[in-house]
Amino acid sequence: MLSRLKEWFTTGNITVRIMTVVLIAYCVLVGLVNPTFFSLEIFLDFVRNGAGQAVVAMGVLVVMISGGIDVSFLAIAISSSYISTVLCTTHGWAKPKTFLSLLVVMGISCLVGVLLGCVNGLVIYFFKLPTFITTLATQSIFHGALATFVGTKPVTASRMPRSVIEFGSGAIFEFTSETGSWYGLSYFAIPVVFAVGLTWFILYGTVFGRRIFALGSNALAAKRCGVNIFAAQMFVFAYAGFLAGVMGIIYAADLRWVNPITMVGDELIVIAAVLIGGAKLSGGSGSVLGTLLGMAMIVILRSTLVLLGISSSWNDFFIGAVILVSVAVSAWRSRQESKAALRFDYV
Repeated sequence: MLSRLKEWFTTGNITVRIMTVVLIAYCVLVGLVNPTFFSLEIFLDFVRNGAGQAVVAMGVLVVMISGGIDVSFLAIAISSSYISTVLCTTHGWAKPKTFLSLLVVMGISCLVGVLLGCVNGLVIYFFKLPTFITTLATQSIFHGALATFVGTKPVTASRMPRSVIEFGSGAIFEFTSETGSWYGLSYFAIPVVFAVGLTWFILYGTVFGRRIFALGSNALAAKRCGVNIFAAQMFVFAYAGFLAGVMGIIYAADLRWVNPITMVGDELIVIAAVLIGGAKLSGGSGSVLGTLLGMAMIVILRSTLVLLGISSSWNDFFIGAVILVSVAVSAWRSRQESKAALRFDYV
């Protein structure tokens, strides 16, 4: 056991190793200050709170590996969620409290997400625009179009499909605490496992996944090797939109309320998790496990400062500091790799 652990620590992904050590050390520190941190109830609460962001982070990871930066995913998420709930409540498509009715709502949300993601991909490919600027613009376009053509009236719990309400309040298994209240593993864990497994399979189990890495490493070289740049870019943005659609339903189920003017503004949290997990702004690098660890770090950091006796107003400060350190380490690694390969573009 010790030999295997030593082998992993010396030969594994350096970002994953560092993140694992830092996360364990921080959890131990919080647990020493406040022993209730190690309770199962707290852990399951973390899973529920970070589920939506963990799902959409998988899509952001794929985009960043391809060499792009997408900041429109939350606008896509709220647009998908609002359009699907409005359609289903208006036409009565998802009244029963059944799994099939939930799939109808989820399917419409994901379809809208894919279409909006394709808009990003088409604009970026045909106009040769930077992904960050393009998605920053489409973020406002999606939000404005939603308010103009669909509406701004919130969908409350009384109007929301009952299957979505059940999805947000149910659990895979439940426990009863000493005070008599119940807690459990939320149904939100299912889409997280689905998103993580699907993303891992696409990136590491398919030839297309290797093409995404190649596109992010060197787009020109990838094109000369026969990679279809149009298909690759369309896929990564459509996939990010698909997972944003899933996140939108998780958001609606969690709050039992959908407001088309909310959610946008927390993009930094998800992008930070992907960067902390080892993705490079230049593309060609990133991992599913690293992104999960990065998201775990963000969720735990935002939730435990109070347990350490630190005001929650320090959340943004610490998250920004973590991002700065992560980007600095990534830039340093790029310079070292460039020197080793006798390339001086990043030196």
